[in-house]
Amino acid sequence: MHDLHCKNADEMYSEVLAQRVSELKESEKGSDNMCEALEKLIQEGEARGELRGIAEGERKKAKEIAKRLSQKGMSVAKIAQILKEDDENVESWLMEK
Repeated sequence: MHDLHCKNADEMYSEVLAQRVSELKESEKGSDNMCEALEKLIQEGEARGELRGIAEGERKKAKEIAKRLSQKGMSVAKIAQILKEDDENVESWLMEK
């Protein structure tokens, strides 16, 4: 377990694991392989709609918050600033039923 928590391969007890981590993290080829693998995982997740679901959930929550703040009398500009959204987006959310 110790080795799995190490950020630096030099701190690992297992020579085999340390060597592989070093190859992946510290060499240009390993870094490229990790980036390609991560990009592939992201694309697969997006294709299945898994990553999109997270963003949609956050947007739904932001819309609910915007509507509540508007009901309390807060301006569209202030709501947009708080939610880090464009004024136009917030305005369209408030027009939805």
